Amino acid sequence: TAPRILGAGAATTTILVVNNNRIFSASGHSLTLKKVTLAGGRADNGGAILTGGPLIVEDSILSGNQVTGIGGAIFGGASQIVLRRAQLSNNTATNYGGAVSAGTGGVLVVDTTISDNTASSADGGGIISGGPTRIYRSVINNNHAMNSFGGGVASEAEATLEIHESTISGNSAF
Repeated sequence: TAPRILGAGAATTTILVVNNNRIFSASGHSLTLKKVTLAGGRADNGGAILTGGPLIVEDSILSGNQVTGIGGAIFGGASQIVLRRAQLSNNTATNYGGAVSAGTGGVLVVDTTISDNTASSADGGGIISGGPTRIYRSVINNNHAMNSFGGGVASEAEATLEIHESTISGNSAF
């Protein structure tokens, strides 16, 4: 069966990495994380989570993760990423996707806050997606894409982007 991690609550269940490693790697497998905090992940891509299969993150916090490449908190491949009631903040990618880099599977964001993330030399300070991106009742603010575009959300040319009942503010791309 697919790995499922269920914590007691994001305020009480923290997985903190101290030796410059990624927290979860789920290549080709689905992964579900609920009620946890993932912090301090360091990697080339996907500081907290690297996945090649479907990913669900619910009622969780991903904060303070860093990568030298793509996807400060999450790097996803061809499968969908689902974020429900999550907080992604203070994550950094040297390249694309300060918080999330979603591949052709796209990303579904519901009742989530994505704030204060940085893509320091490329697109998508908050999110970059190569597939369908749907955002509902969420806040995307104060994210930054330096030397590029999509401070809050960058959607690649062939991808669709839908935003419903959400606030997108204070993001910058320069």
